[in-house]
Amino acid sequence: MKNLEINLGNVSVEASDSDEVLMQKARQHLPVALRKVGERMGEETWTTMEKSFRNSIIKLKSADKGPHVRDSGEQYARNADSATQKQLVQTIFEQLQTQRAAKQ
Repeated sequence: MKNLEINLGNVSVEASDSDEVLMQKARQHLPVALRKVGERMGEETWTTMEKSFRNSIIKLKSADKGPHVRDSGEQYARNADSATQKQLVQTIFEQLQTQRAAKQ
């Protein structure tokens, strides 16, 4: 997950935030980040299915894409194991540290 960029637009970071505060913010943002990662995976799956079914009698309805992506995000968030969660918290924490450094 080192190359994973999570949109942290709604997480405020101050130059004075300690590493402990940043870690707390990372943990608080985890549920949203898990859902977003799952949704991104759902988008990629949908694109792959569209390509696979292009010349098939099976047709995907564009109206089903949104629910598929949402469901993928929710399932990923529910089923992520502790190692995945820890890794994602670490990724978020590192991104928050980068944001903090930019403000100093």
